[in-house]
Formats: sequence, C-alpha cells, structure tokens
Amino acid sequence: CSVISGRPSHGIIVNTTPLERRRIKEALARAAMAYDVLFIDLGAGIEANVIDFVDLSDIVLLVVKPEPTSIMDAYAVVKALPFALRSRIVITPNMVQAANEAETLIRQFGGVLRRFLQAEPRSLGFVRSDASVSLAIRRQQPIATCFPASSAAVDIKALADRILVDQFVPRPVTA
Repeated sequence: CSVISGRPSHGIIVNTTPLERRRIKEALARAAMAYDVLFIDLGAGIEANVIDFVDLSDIVLLVVKPEPTSIMDAYAVVKALPFALRSRIVITPNMVQAANEAETLIRQFGGVLRRFLQAEPRSLGFVRSDASVSLAIRRQQPIATCFPASSAAVDIKALADRILVDQFVPRPVTA
C-alpha cells in the first residue's frame, strides 16, 4: 500500500495545462501497473480538468452526504461525465445515521440519475456518521489505525472489501 497525496484545496490537477495532465495520466497509468487497485481522490465538486482523470477509473466512487449541497455537487459530477463513464458510478452514502437513510439516499438519488441522465448507478455500501472521524482527522491518522472498531472504520473496511470483490470477480457475459 502506498499513498501519493496531492495538495489540499486547490489541487495540482485543477491548475494544469493539457500537456501536464497528459503527463500525470501517463505516470498514474505506469504506477497502476504495480498495484491491484489505484484510488484517485478527485475531491468534492468537479472541474473540467478533473474529468480527464475519471477515464482512468474502473469505478467512479461518488461519495454523497444526505445534504442538498452534497447531492447537487454529486449530480453535477455525473452530468459532467461523458455518457460512457456514467456506467461506472458507484453511489456511496457518507455520514448517514443508519442503513435505512443510506438506502433512501441511494434509491432517490439513483432514480434521479436514471431519469434525467440515463445513468445506472450501483452501490456497494455506505459510511455511518461517527465522531471518531473528527478525532482521527485532528490526530492526522487514518481512522482504521486509531479507531479500528469505530462504526466508520468498520463501514469503510466493508466498503473496501466489496470494491475489491466487485473488481476482481468476473462478470457474466450477456449476449
């Protein structure tokens, strides 16, 4: 496991020329060959420059909080994606109180995406709201390290496991 971290806030990807983005994409493609899974965190919202990087992804993990601004940002991201990439969307509710809140968000938001953007999103899990997340951030440590039994850490682990299974289990071929 390795982490390549970009600058927070006005990230390096947002303020790049087409040539620089191409070089970054090529470097990421080379790095991906050394790993089973490569995560690229593109942050909240969407910039035109960022869309260039989504096509590197097998899945687009769309993290959505049950708040109007988060839902609007997520909708804008999907709307900005080329049609072919919309099939890679995995809706991931974050900071929900319980499974039923996550299921409602997935059902309602997924319905909007199907109706207006012809997207067929899936979901592989959710992350519950947990005060331990703020504490881990203040400690500048991963939640799985400092609070491995917390509900958020357990949910993130389950989500990661489902993503791995989803990516490495062959899908049936339909004729």
